[in-house]
Amino acid sequence: MKWNQLAGVELGVDLENPEFEGVEIDKYNFIRIMELYEEGESSLDDFGSGFEIRGDGIYLKLPTDRDWASLTDAERAVLARHPRGRPDKPVLAFPFTLRELKVFLDWAANVGHDVPIHEESLLEVIEAQTTWRAPIAEQGAQPQIKGTRHKSIPQQRIEVIQQWFDSQCKFTKDNLRTPKSESGKPWARQACWDWLSDQGYTSEGRLFGNSKKGGSAKSTAFAKAWDIFIKQY
Repeated sequence: MKWNQLAGVELGVDLENPEFEGVEIDKYNFIRIMELYEEGESSLDDFGSGFEIRGDGIYLKLPTDRDWASLTDAERAVLARHPRGRPDKPVLAFPFTLRELKVFLDWAANVGHDVPIHEESLLEVIEAQTTWRAPIAEQGAQPQIKGTRHKSIPQQRIEVIQQWFDSQCKFTKDNLRTPKSESGKPWARQACWDWLSDQGYTSEGRLFGNSKKGGSAKSTAFAKAWDIFIKQY
């Protein structure tokens, strides 16, 4: 895959496309689309030219207090440029819509910031949400967008779980089965369910929103999909 240094109008996808209405990008999905893992590329605390990624959004990466004090007023003004004039707040808060992303990219381009984004990964994130966000009227219904390959409901569920797995870094194939009874360690299965809930996938009519079994807080759809998913590892 080709990695591109993209910003503002250089991004090839139309972020204002009406078909993308309702698509939101949280921290997990932003990590998927940012150039992070290539050698020499950005990291969470040093992203692009002058940003850092925190739990609630993208922030300006400002100098330490000591370095800040040594700067001139003009230098501080340049470093503290913020789209809303509040450098202590995110320049883009999670989750954000594609229109909000466009506004951020346009601002970044105007003030000279680079925002390294992988366009193919962004399209995958958009496609995933436009494919899976529509309510499922019945078990046999398979929502699609133009150009997507026909996929069964069970396959869609497994791919959403894979999306969670790819977007986080705490759990690996070696600790997916860490038991919930092990003191002090979060359980991967619970972490995945929490993420799915945050994304709205466990609501009624969504991929993981069917009946629950035996008093469990998790749906049977999730339990079956999770069992299949972990067998892959």
